[in-house]
Amino acid sequence: MKNVYKLLAAATLFVLTSMAAQAHVWYIGWNSNNDGTVDFYGISYHSLSSTWDNFAANNAGIVLNGVQFGFDNGSVVGLSGCSGMGGITGTCDSTWNALGLNDGIQSTQAVSGSTFRKYAVRHMTTADLVAAGIGSGSNTVSFTTFANNVDWAAFNFAPAGLNAASINVNVNNVPEPSALALMGLGLLGLQLRRRKQKA
Repeated sequence: MKNVYKLLAAATLFVLTSMAAQAHVWYIGWNSNNDGTVDFYGISYHSLSSTWDNFAANNAGIVLNGVQFGFDNGSVVGLSGCSGMGGITGTCDSTWNALGLNDGIQSTQAVSGSTFRKYAVRHMTTADLVAAGIGSGSNTVSFTTFANNVDWAAFNFAPAGLNAASINVNVNNVPEPSALALMGLGLLGLQLRRRKQKA
């Protein structure tokens, strides 16, 4: 009888481990926008859920340089439910491919492929980026995820022995409004000078 219990315990552990290896936030991608903001996208294995996709009630998101940023409420998009490897394009899910995440992607240490069921977004404003110590240009950023939520539970994105992965985030340099105004005045002045010279 002891052997039966041991066998059942081993089988239960195997099933739970296998499920954990395919669920939660297993893949992240990001894109920098022309306005100096950055969007982060996280894929979950789980199906759409009005409970767990409500981030106001069940927070989950990303951690950049030790600062937590929750996914945007209402940002969850359903995917095809296909299973395959992650990537920027060429994955089994056309909706994910269409995002064109050309700035970066990162899989968990547990899996590099799983089921594309849904993704959530965190739109990082310039104020968010400043709060995380991320400036214009190329930034080396420590990255992981957090969750108070079973569907978006955080896998370990960090290599062995580290608390977070290291990713590169590029932020587009957006000229300040005052700099744009000065440039416009300069161009206007050049145009007026050229007209005077022709006259």
